[in-house]
Amino acid sequence: MEDLQKRFLEALQLAASGKSTQAEKAFTAVFDSDPQGNLADDALCNIAILALNQNAIAQAESIFTRLLQDYPTATIAEYQGCSEHGRTGAKALLGLVNCSLARGNAALAAEQIAKLKDYSDSWVDTASGKKTYGELAAELLKTWEQANKEYQEQMK
Repeated sequence: MEDLQKRFLEALQLAASGKSTQAEKAFTAVFDSDPQGNLADDALCNIAILALNQNAIAQAESIFTRLLQDYPTATIAEYQGCSEHGRTGAKALLGLVNCSLARGNAALAAEQIAKLKDYSDSWVDTASGKKTYGELAAELLKTWEQANKEYQEQMK
């Protein structure tokens, strides 16, 4: 296994084990090693996901937007046990949907979901079967809208 791929997989393991700071440093090292390589977009996407998980919404938005601009044709890294397939832009748009909802902006989330129609070739293998990023984003928006409605009713 090539060294960069090995370091990328190690960064994924750090992220999965909740070691966010170490994972971010590891993904940054992967990106810095080869900013135009096959794993650059994946490393950046994972840095953005870590930022989103830490509620650093502006940082996550900036990275997801950069991914869409700088890596428009990039594909998601495939490795043993990987459940994500297709283009990295789909993951970036799903990330932007999450950011929009974290800011309470359902209208912007809906706009980003509409853009996911161009990514029908990108999906995630879930426990309930194959789902496109657009389907996942639409489910996320629906869940957010229901929770927001319930919250608004409780506040009356």
